[in-house]
Amino acid sequence: MVDEPNSRVRLAELRERWELDRSSRLFLQLAEEYRRQGRPDQAIPILEEGLRNHPGSGAARVALGRCRLEAGEPLEAVEVLERVVGRDPTQMVAYRSLVDAYVALGDAERARDRLGPYAQLNPQDPALEEIAKRVEAVARRSSSSSGVTELRGDRAAPDHRTPVAGRSSTLGSGSSTLGSGSSTPGSGSSTPGSGSSTGVSRSSTG
Repeated sequence: MVDEPNSRVRLAELRERWELDRSSRLFLQLAEEYRRQGRPDQAIPILEEGLRNHPGSGAARVALGRCRLEAGEPLEAVEVLERVVGRDPTQMVAYRSLVDAYVALGDAERARDRLGPYAQLNPQDPALEEIAKRVEAVARRSSSSSGVTELRGDRAAPDHRTPVAGRSSTLGSGSSTLGSGSSTPGSGSSTPGSGSSTGVSRSSTG
């Protein structure tokens, strides 16, 4: 965060000049100064007002997206910046900010999509390798998280096999049948099951 006397003086001067004519293009310089001093939340309303007067300013929209991101609003930043690159696919800073926004949102796939154009537009950036590592770290976390969720889902899956209670009930039903067979006159009570069936058959034949 910048907090030097010269910066504060510059900010005060820009603010004073902008207040004299709020429709001027000074709004972008003023907002950027707020952002550089670590005060993006104060830059956002200035940028929004300036864009109402200068809706075609791509630089102001990029600045708004960056301020949204730095203010802890990555989703809002994405909404602004995606429109920017949709209109002008050469907006290098917008692509770089989109990578950061998607990383903040945990969306590795979209972060990779935006890292590609950024790398083509700025292949000499010494931070490229570090940015790519951050994207892959998000991808690994997402993959690990998905694996844990699936494992928990498998453990929580309902058991469709016949419950023990159900099997006992079936046996009980069988016992009841056997009991009814043994009560039939002429059945052989010494041999359960097969003897009882035979006894019933003989009784029927007799």
